[in-house]
Amino acid sequence: MRDQVFICYCKQDAKWLEALQTHLKPLLRQKPLVIWDETMIKPGKVWREEIKGAIDTAKVAVLTESFADAHNCVFLGTSVVSGLGIALITGTGRNTAFGDIAVRLASRAPETEFERGIKSFGMLIMGSEYDPTGKQR
Repeated sequence: MRDQVFICYCKQDAKWLEALQTHLKPLLRQKPLVIWDETMIKPGKVWREEIKGAIDTAKVAVLTESFADAHNCVFLGTSVVSGLGIALITGTGRNTAFGDIAVRLASRAPETEFERGIKSFGMLIMGSEYDPTGKQR
């Protein structure tokens, strides 16, 4: 039976875990739920097995924002070589870091007067006449 709230957080978000647990206390008085986080793993237990068991019995999963912004992100084509792989999908297509980069690369800023001058000077040094409008003579 799924009767747990699974909370996944980064160590830096321990204060958010405490705040969330405080806010959930009134709910626990009304409905029998188990609020589970990794602090409930007893010494000597296998971390992955405990996490998998908690996820399998969770009705709700709560992930802190810092967890979603973690530096251990995976992208299209990432493979789990062995063991358990759990992924949080925070965006697809243009709503990802790669999508943001693609949009910025596609929109090229107009050439500045300074850039045109440098280009013209470079062409002059190479012995070629250069028209700042972009046409070669």
